[in-house]
Amino acid sequence: MTKQYTYLLFAFFLFSCFSLNANEEKKEIHWLINYEEAIELSRTEEKPVFMLFTGSDWCGWCMKLESEVFASDAFRDAMADTFVFLKLDFPRKIQQTPEIKKQNKRLMREYPVRGFPTVILLNSKNQQIGSTGYKRGGGAAYVEHIQKMMSEPKSDA
Repeated sequence: MTKQYTYLLFAFFLFSCFSLNANEEKKEIHWLINYEEAIELSRTEEKPVFMLFTGSDWCGWCMKLESEVFASDAFRDAMADTFVFLKLDFPRKIQQTPEIKKQNKRLMREYPVRGFPTVILLNSKNQQIGSTGYKRGGGAAYVEHIQKMMSEPKSDA
């Protein structure tokens, strides 16, 4: 009887763990590539825009930002629902439509991007809040960095 009771408890424990994990949904970042779509979504949802200028297939710092920050649970859990994410990519090997290439080049000039990666934050009125790039420390540190940027008043200097 004791052995059967132990098996029953163990089975119940495994089932409980499986049920808890099944109910936990991982947050994901949905990257848009169309600027107009991102701006419209930002207005309707009243969320700021997180614009990433990247060279996804050749820029080492861009790849580090992707793997150390954007792929981390800490970043996704804290930021996935906070922003409209827009990726403006300048790849060397990945094919893009002529419209996306033209859009990305125009935006790179409009928001003077001097290097990759560059992150520019816009409020829901399409006004720049701040800009940054790669920062060491992983997802949690980057979340802190972004939250600090969002909370600091923008100077008109």
